[in-house]
Amino acid sequence: MPISIEEPNIDTDAEAMIDLSIQAYPFQLQSVEALRYSTKKNQNNPDLLSLVAKSDGEVIARAVAGPHEEMGNTDSGKVGIIVDHRYRGQGIGTRILDRVMPHVSRFPFHAVTSYVTGDDGMRFANEHGFVKTRTAHISRLNLADAAAAPPAPEGVQFRDFRQVDDPELIFELESAVVSDIPADEPIVSLPYEEWKSQFYDNPRNDMDSSIVAFDGDQAVGLTWQDRIGERIWTGMTGTLADHRGRGLAKAMKARSMALAHAQGAVVAYTDNDASNAPMLAVNRWLGYHPYVEQHTVVRSLR
Repeated sequence: MPISIEEPNIDTDAEAMIDLSIQAYPFQLQSVEALRYSTKKNQNNPDLLSLVAKSDGEVIARAVAGPHEEMGNTDSGKVGIIVDHRYRGQGIGTRILDRVMPHVSRFPFHAVTSYVTGDDGMRFANEHGFVKTRTAHISRLNLADAAAAPPAPEGVQFRDFRQVDDPELIFELESAVVSDIPADEPIVSLPYEEWKSQFYDNPRNDMDSSIVAFDGDQAVGLTWQDRIGERIWTGMTGTLADHRGRGLAKAMKARSMALAHAQGAVVAYTDNDASNAPMLAVNRWLGYHPYVEQHTVVRSLR
């Protein structure tokens, strides 16, 4: 069976690439529109390599490799490979990995990171020198079953993203709390314009159910929702250190879920590092149930 490995044609390959991603990561938010947005944003970025494998013109695998830019981390790279389950065990993943590793190896990275679910993914990772370093719990919530939002703490008001005139305020708030996310290496913020392009202006950003908490004039917490169709993903919830212990995370997330449900969303997903006991407890209170585990795997380059 002849297999070609080439750069994707986003006009003809986008739907097949999305289908592959949904097959491997059904909890993630995927759409052709979002893929085309990210492709257009990165089309002049030589640091990011995107490939597909094809058999008789059919996309049967995809890969991305480059800097771990969404984490604001310049010391490590990322590699993501998805092979259609019908074609696994035929060496296709290895061929793709052999194509992408020289690309990431040309950077001064000390390691490359990937994320896997299931036994096949972990077995492939281990066979190719990747070692598991962390585990995240992916949780799922039927929004009709979500817990009712408690009252806001005294003096706190909530505004959705549309009611926050300056997105730089959201950027500054997120930058202040992002380092609290458990990770192998400290997470740092992207430069503002990159952050705005990658996250705030992304068509997945749900401006109507993502909210900021204000204590007077000070922004003290936020919860960020992405949405595609009837599905939402909570990617970030954080509170400034001196405002914790007041139930803000619980109040923000519950209000955000209620807003999304009122606007037609049906199901929510989120992920939390296994070590993040406080947020896992908040999610259990909200009504989330375990869905799948996703593992961080790392391969040393030096």
